Amino acid sequence: MEVNIKIVENDQEKELVLSIRRIVFIKELNIPEYMEIDHNEDSATYVLANIESKYVGTARWRVTDLGIKLERFAVLSKYRSCGVGTAMTKFILKQLDHTKLIYLNAQESAISFYEKLGFDSIGSKFDEVGIAHQKMIFPIVGK
Repeated sequence: MEVNIKIVENDQEKELVLSIRRIVFIKELNIPEYMEIDHNEDSATYVLANIESKYVGTARWRVTDLGIKLERFAVLSKYRSCGVGTAMTKFILKQLDHTKLIYLNAQESAISFYEKLGFDSIGSKFDEVGIAHQKMIFPIVGK
């Protein structure tokens, strides 16, 4: 299965992003909607992943005081382990300025996934929305 990734360009695509996140985070992980749909919605850049013309995954990144944060990675259950997360992560990394800190807060179950993509764990694990997470960073170019 070929995974295609695109940057979200309009409100219709943004609704697709939110529908995927509602399924994965709110329905499957029981995260309250007020915590999942946050005040950063309008300041982030989103991607959509599709397989055979069906949108199956999404993620976003945004600029923070620390650098560039990757977040809200969600893949519909039927399409997990099909390379969607890898394709989205690689696509996003190609869009970014690698002279700035690139980081994410990985769910504990995804730490090894991000390590395979070049991220390093820093600090201790912490709780976020009732799920253990680990802060991870991507190596800065030139350091």
